[in-house]
Amino acid sequence: MSEPHTLRTFDEALDRLSAGLVTMGEQVCEMIHAAGKTVLERDVEAAAKVVEQDLAIDRQFEDIRAACLDTLLRFHPVARDLRQVMAVEHAVGDLERAADHAKGIAKRVIANPGGPLSGPRADLFNRLVAAALGATEDALDAFARHDAELAARVIRGDRALDTLHDDLFHTVIASLRGSHRTVQDVQLLFAAKSLERIGDHATNIAEEAMFMTHGDQPGATRANRM
Repeated sequence: MSEPHTLRTFDEALDRLSAGLVTMGEQVCEMIHAAGKTVLERDVEAAAKVVEQDLAIDRQFEDIRAACLDTLLRFHPVARDLRQVMAVEHAVGDLERAADHAKGIAKRVIANPGGPLSGPRADLFNRLVAAALGATEDALDAFARHDAELAARVIRGDRALDTLHDDLFHTVIASLRGSHRTVQDVQLLFAAKSLERIGDHATNIAEEAMFMTHGDQPGATRANRM
């Protein structure tokens, strides 16, 4: 009589881990979107809210990690179940770091508000925000649905995000010549780099989805990105 109860309890523990990852992921995506908007609009008040939201993300990170350890100690999972617990623990680490990058973007706006972003730089930055946010959302979707095909698309798409970052970098560098907005432009470069790093963390989450689903070692797919 105890075995079905134990199995059901274990399934519930796995479900809670996955639900926690989804909730945390949704909030991190909100932070990424809001941080990008603060750069475009130079909204200091909104930037302060992004910084404050990071505290909640840190708490969720610690709670989910503790729950992962508890699940390992209580149930001693093996095979795919073990991979799922490990993948969740690694993925929330990437989410926590992505949130740190979003916070860093917002803190730069607070430190140097300036005026709203416009022109080609605004267009490229907006596209970079959308790419980093889309990659994160798709990686989380692939993780939640155990969708290896979608995870592989996220991994392959990282190069396009890198190209957007490079295009913005060269556009900003060109604008620095004779510009009176040097500080703001330099801050934009740092914000763009943070978005590029968020894309890297999305790729890591996609790799964890591949690991959880098929057992592919995280990082093993990197050499095959197209």
